[in-house]
Amino acid sequence: MPNAYIKKLHKQGKGSIDKLEKKWKQAEHITKAKFKGAIKYGYLVNVFKGLVGIKEEVKVDFKQYEPTKKEKFKAKVKKILKMKKKKEEEESKYEKDRKRFTVA
Repeated sequence: MPNAYIKKLHKQGKGSIDKLEKKWKQAEHITKAKFKGAIKYGYLVNVFKGLVGIKEEVKVDFKQYEPTKKEKFKAKVKKILKMKKKKEEEESKYEKDRKRFTVA
């Protein structure tokens, strides 16, 4: 049991130490039930935070990704090579079929 964390929450006014310890034990039982006896610490802490009522804000900045000229060029070359390979495969298939049906 993370005594330092529980004391920190107690100082922040999240509840008495006894109540926080009971919620920690409850979170342990929930985690053990979910993972069939194994304790996954990260999951346990998230369950505990939910029981205590701690909500964390996560700020995510999604910027529009614009590929560089070099990346655009590489993508274009890759596409051209893929098309060329596909064309060669089709031509070789055509040649095989032509030879198979050609009467000598």
